[in-house]
Amino acid sequence: MEFITAVKFELRNLYGWTDADFLESTWNLQEEYHRVLDAATGKHFGVEKKVATHAWAYNVAKRRLSQHPELRTDRPARVLLYDEFE
Repeated sequence: MEFITAVKFELRNLYGWTDADFLESTWNLQEEYHRVLDAATGKHFGVEKKVATHAWAYNVAKRRLSQHPELRTDRPARVLLYDEFE
C-alpha cells in the first residue's frame, strides 16, 4: 500500500473522515498539520514517523481548524496535544 493511500485509509477507518473531508482540505490544514507533526513528534533512533502518526496529526489539525476558526491566521509553532478539545 502506498504511503498516502495508507494515511487516507487510517483517516477513514480510525477517525471517520469522508470524501468531503478530503475535498475540503486547504493550505490552512496543511500548515496546521505540519505544526502538529513537527511540534508533537520526532524522529527517534533514526525511525521515521509511522502512517498512524501522520493520520493522527491530520485529524488533530482538522479538529483544531473546525473548532477554532481563529487558528486559521498566523499561529506560533506551539502544540498542546488535543488542546481545548471539547
